[in-house]
Amino acid sequence: MDKNKLLIAGLIGALVFSAAGCAASRRAGAGALFPEFSLNFLADFNIPTGASFGDYDPARFGGLSSLAYEPSSGDCLALSDAKSDHRLYRLRISVAPGKLEVRPAGILFLRDGEGNAFPDASLDPEGLALTDDGSFYLSSERHGLQKTMPGLFLFGADGKLVRVLRLPEKFLPSEEGGAPRGTRPNASFESLALAPDEPRLFTAAESALFQDGEPPTPSRGCLVRLIEYDVSGAEPEPGPEYAYPLDPVAVPENTGPGRGENGLVEVLALGGREFLSLERSYFIEDAGLKPRRSKTRIRIFRFSLEGVEDVSAVPSLGARRDVRAVAKRLVLDLEEIIGLLTPGFRSLDNFEAMCFGPELKNGRRTLFLMSDNNFSAIQRTAFFAFEVVPR
Repeated sequence: MDKNKLLIAGLIGALVFSAAGCAASRRAGAGALFPEFSLNFLADFNIPTGASFGDYDPARFGGLSSLAYEPSSGDCLALSDAKSDHRLYRLRISVAPGKLEVRPAGILFLRDGEGNAFPDASLDPEGLALTDDGSFYLSSERHGLQKTMPGLFLFGADGKLVRVLRLPEKFLPSEEGGAPRGTRPNASFESLALAPDEPRLFTAAESALFQDGEPPTPSRGCLVRLIEYDVSGAEPEPGPEYAYPLDPVAVPENTGPGRGENGLVEVLALGGREFLSLERSYFIEDAGLKPRRSKTRIRIFRFSLEGVEDVSAVPSLGARRDVRAVAKRLVLDLEEIIGLLTPGFRSLDNFEAMCFGPELKNGRRTLFLMSDNNFSAIQRTAFFAFEVVPR
């Protein structure tokens, strides 16, 4: 997702899911695949914007907004949110305690149903979820400048469009001149996740729909909608919706006036109706202040949908005080690991992607985070690796 307004101003094989990570056989069943756990930081890998990275064009590599692990190859697939030549990168990642290495391994370009390239700015790719048969779901966010509508899509393993998923009308932005409704510009479907134990696809608005209330401020959060799709049939259908409580915007101590946002940028299905969520908050003081301070906060939460109210029939979440929303609990605030990062890169960035990775030699799983550099010279593409430690 392009955050420059806040941050100062080839071949891919079959995409196969397995039961061991970001994907699994869509068998019926209950019980989370992951018991309670903590995250142990392993290493980071950083690619400054414009730096050489294999044979990729340095001027075009970046905007990586979603990440998915392919167990059959051990590679990760990274979705770029570039507004032209829409594409996925294959990345070869090796990880061990104290070591993380990322290498380029191919590119897959997205094509429409006729096999042609999409027009520039017709998609704003943000979320990626791989299926058992090699196809993949993709979410596209509304882009304010081109007024692209948000969307959910199914692509074949060859990158060709197969299907456009139906969206509930409440998520669709209103026509120009009408009362504001639906997702906000640049704040719609960042996240996308397939359940590992049932044929369900999940996505969420990054911030509150217009009719559900105002987006977060430093003094209060908001409720955002998470949608559940049934993907067991030929035509995926939207079903229940759930209210997720988004935290207030994080600000520096004794801050002056400024602007900021907090958003739900990724969800990761654990199984058994359990999830991880990734929230990204950014705030910067107004330009006239010296020095101009800013704050980035990245947090990982865990939540369950068991017992949560279906709000699909609720016209406005903001009009009700008794919404039975998700109860989340903090897993990790990345502020805690800044001092462990590579010297010269000890800061947080625009993290948007999260997925499980391969097993370590001790048999424990890994978790990867990845940041979107917005193609900005003052940012970087960063990868963080963690060990999943059962409690």
